[in-house]
Amino acid sequence: MLDEPSAGLAAAEATTFTNTVRHLLGDTTLIFFAGVAGVLFAPLYKIMVPTHLGLTTSASVMLMVIIGGAGTLFGPAIGAALIVLLEHFASIYTPERWPLILGVVFVICVLFMRGGFGIYLSKFWRKVRPQDGNTESRELI
Repeated sequence: MLDEPSAGLAAAEATTFTNTVRHLLGDTTLIFFAGVAGVLFAPLYKIMVPTHLGLTTSASVMLMVIIGGAGTLFGPAIGAALIVLLEHFASIYTPERWPLILGVVFVICVLFMRGGFGIYLSKFWRKVRPQDGNTESRELI
């Protein structure tokens, strides 16, 4: 019965509403948080210039997600913290060369840490976290 084309069509139509609602809620949530970010951004910088909407800003957000790892909820936040700290400390020591250092870190993350920092931290957390109701954590040796 499932091999009939009409059965596949009926199944697709049955799940269309739930997928449509799910996409609508996801997009609405995304738009809401983008608006909140814009509201918080305006008083912080007190000016909006075209460079804020440029390729560099979009690329830095993508780097944050890639370095932190898109597979976890906290991975992009870790990537953002890492990039901001790296930019700050690298610009202290080499003010004009910090993008080069950021590029080297990005290449290392892409080559050797395919999941980003978030995946490795979640694996580490599973090792450290108490298992089977024990309140004692395991040794890391």
